[in-house]
Amino acid sequence: MHQTQDEGNAGHPGRAADADRSISIDANDTGFSLDHIAVRAGETVRFVVTNIGKIDHEFSIATHAEHLEHRAMMAAMPNMKHHDADVITMKPGQTKDLIWKFGNASQLEFACDIPGHAEAGMTGAVAVSR
Repeated sequence: MHQTQDEGNAGHPGRAADADRSISIDANDTGFSLDHIAVRAGETVRFVVTNIGKIDHEFSIATHAEHLEHRAMMAAMPNMKHHDADVITMKPGQTKDLIWKFGNASQLEFACDIPGHAEAGMTGAVAVSR
């Protein structure tokens, strides 16, 4: 997924060396272990995401509109492979990092956009303070 200019400044991939803190999140087959996160604009966060479920899951950060667009693409191409820096996909038992430097957008979401997963509750809010 790519951030669009009209959606505000969601941020961009960060560097591990610049991470201000780490947040661990478990993804299971019914949701994430967290349903909201508070960050500051300009903060770099290392998300450590572990799939404790029995099926593949993903973790991405974007605006609500971008998630809806991505879900539509995933529904049309269910076997699509991601090569974007704002999405990680984990097989059962895998742990992966996503490092993100937050921009000025005040409301973002994290979600698993694999068809049916977000609709089943695999979403969370990201509140960005300035």
